[in-house]
Amino acid sequence: FLDLKLMVDFCKAAGFQLLQLLPINDTTVFNTWRDSYPYSAVSCFALHPQYIRLEALGSMPPQIKEELMKGKETLNALPQIDYVEMMKLKGRILEKMYKVHKAEFLKSREFLNFFRDNQEWLVPYALFKMFMTINGSANFDLWGCRSQITLEEMEDLASPDTMHFDYIGVVYYTQFHLWKQLSEASAYAAKNNVVFKGDLPIGVNRHCVDTWVNPELFHLHMQAGAPPDYFSEYGQNWYFPTYNWEAMALDDYGWWRGRLSQMAKFFHAYRIDHILG
Repeated sequence: FLDLKLMVDFCKAAGFQLLQLLPINDTTVFNTWRDSYPYSAVSCFALHPQYIRLEALGSMPPQIKEELMKGKETLNALPQIDYVEMMKLKGRILEKMYKVHKAEFLKSREFLNFFRDNQEWLVPYALFKMFMTINGSANFDLWGCRSQITLEEMEDLASPDTMHFDYIGVVYYTQFHLWKQLSEASAYAAKNNVVFKGDLPIGVNRHCVDTWVNPELFHLHMQAGAPPDYFSEYGQNWYFPTYNWEAMALDDYGWWRGRLSQMAKFFHAYRIDHILG
C-alpha cells in the first residue's frame, strides 16, 4: 500500500486528479494462484496481506531481515510475479515478526483502539482464517460443528487465554499494519489533492467470512452471474451467492452500510462493480 504514495507523486506531476484501484480485500481461499483474482473476497472488510510492506513493520532482527532480502531477490529475478511464493514469503515473515513484537503489540494503545473500532469484523475473520488453516479449506460446510458459529462461541474461541490464540493474534497484527499503511497512503493522497477511488465487487465468495457468520443474508443455494451478451454467448456464472434483500432490510441494510463505511475510511469515492449483473 505504501507504494501508492509514489503513484500519488506521479499523478500530481502528470496533472491527474484521481487514482482508481482494483479491489483490495483478502481473497485467500485456495492458497493457489486462483486467489490473485481480486473480485472474490473471503472477507468484505479485511485487507489483502499481499499489499503489506514488511520493512515498515518495525525493528526487524537480522536473521528475519536476511530471509526477507533473499526471498525478495529470488522473487524479483523471476520473469513474472509468482503470486503463491510471494504470499508464502510474506506469511512467514509476518508470523516471525508477530512473535518478535507480540508482547508490546497486543498491549499498545494504537492496536487496542484499532481493535475497538474493528472487532465486529476482525474477530470473525481471524477465526475464519484459523479454521481455514486447521481444516485445510475455506469450505466451512466441511468444518463439522464449526460449519456454523454464534457470537458467544466467537467470544470464547477468540479469548487471549486460549492455546490457539497466536493463530488469531497474527491476523490481528497483519490487519493492523495493513490498516496503518493504507491509511497513510490515503492521507498522503488527500494532502496532495489526489482522489482515491476504490472498487467494491457486487458479489462475495460462496465460502467467506460473511456467509459463514451471516448466512441468513444470502441465498447460498443460488449463484449470480450475467446473461448472454456480445462478449459471452452463453452468459457467465460467477458462483457468487445472491443476496437475501428481504433479510438485509430488517436491520436497514446494516451489512451494506458497514461495508461502505469501511471503504470510506480509505477512499474518497468508489465504484460498485457489476451491479447490473
